[in-house]
Amino acid sequence: GVPAPVLSAALFERFASRDEDHYANQLLSAMRLQFGGHHELPTGDVLEAGARKSDQAG
Repeated sequence: GVPAPVLSAALFERFASRDEDHYANQLLSAMRLQFGGHHELPTGDVLEAGARKSDQAG
């Protein structure tokens, strides 16, 4: 497994990068998409557990 401090640090960095539009944070977001294959939701978009963005009427 991965040590808890590593997971905590990654999670805190993820939360910090959502609040700013700095180039480095945008780069991190792009890397998350590339490695994890998931899109980050814009601020204020919340999905129910198991729901997909495409499932909601826009």
